[in-house]
Amino acid sequence: LSNYLTIVSVGERQLSVVTAVEVPEDFRSDTDAPFGAVGFTMLGVVPGAVETLEIHMPFDPDINGVLKRNRLTGEWDNIAVAARKVGTAKTIVTFELEDGGTYDIDGVDNGVIVDPVVPGIMKPKSVSGGGGGALGALMVGVLVGLAALRRRLPGSSTLCALALVGLTL
Repeated sequence: LSNYLTIVSVGERQLSVVTAVEVPEDFRSDTDAPFGAVGFTMLGVVPGAVETLEIHMPFDPDINGVLKRNRLTGEWDNIAVAARKVGTAKTIVTFELEDGGTYDIDGVDNGVIVDPVVPGIMKPKSVSGGGGGALGALMVGVLVGLAALRRRLPGSSTLCALALVGLTL
């Protein structure tokens, strides 16, 4: 039983046709899906309403999202609003879906949300060795300005420059 996923409607809506499904071939290459995908249909939704759901799964400290295909763009987006660990027993990821919204397959405000989702581990984006573009130029400009300000203000600290770099990267 420890390898099972549980999907929960926080609003206690009826879930039907809950099944384990294959992760689609066009799934994001920057995300691992150790538990596969979960398909389900949620009934009894107020048309157009936003519903909150949770996926309870065996503990995995690296799970950091729930991905869902955006029916307008075709892209897989992370729709998780929270991910938490419950001791070393389980991981719970919370997400929201809107009836008829971008992530409801049928796209109709009809009181039914049809949905496969994929709990996943989104890998950090690697930093390229490229030129850095406008953001890199902005960072250099800010750091040069802070260095100049430090020269004008004896005894000032470089801590603010280090904090800025830490937040920007």
